[in-house]
Amino acid sequence: SDLQPAAPVLTVNNAVISWTAEEDAAYEVKVGGGEWMANTTGSVDATAFTETTEVAVRVKVNGVYSDPATQTITVVTLEKPVITESEGVLHYAVANGNAYEVTLNGATTQEGASVAKANTVGNYSYTVKAIGYASGAIVYLTSEASEVYTFTVALSAPVLTVNNAVISWTV
Repeated sequence: SDLQPAAPVLTVNNAVISWTAEEDAAYEVKVGGGEWMANTTGSVDATAFTETTEVAVRVKVNGVYSDPATQTITVVTLEKPVITESEGVLHYAVANGNAYEVTLNGATTQEGASVAKANTVGNYSYTVKAIGYASGAIVYLTSEASEVYTFTVALSAPVLTVNNAVISWTV
């Protein structure tokens, strides 16, 4: 009788599970409660997972299966940002957030955890989402958009001065 092969050694980096494939060995993967499926790539990309899932990998050598090695990928939705203002800066960081999609009057940019508030005359409307990413064995899903944060920058009234019957002003 053939000896049972050792279970594969799994590593996980940014939600991609991989192992070192041995020659003359076949690998099978089972995702969650699914069926065992052949895998020839030596990895499973879990970055698109939408719920916490266990991935199992087994090797078959000479018709004998190893015990499965398992890796759980945890899926977490980033919390909805709340926009606050302090000294002309809008803040909206959330736990585990590392990049944010900031939409200002319909135009979207990618920003860090805060952004300088618009200060030219106009009406402004901001929303923010925390952008999803993968780290280790965790997939962070993009958050809901924040509540809309609106404000107006108005022209300030001129300051009038009178000097020797000449009226002048500053704005």
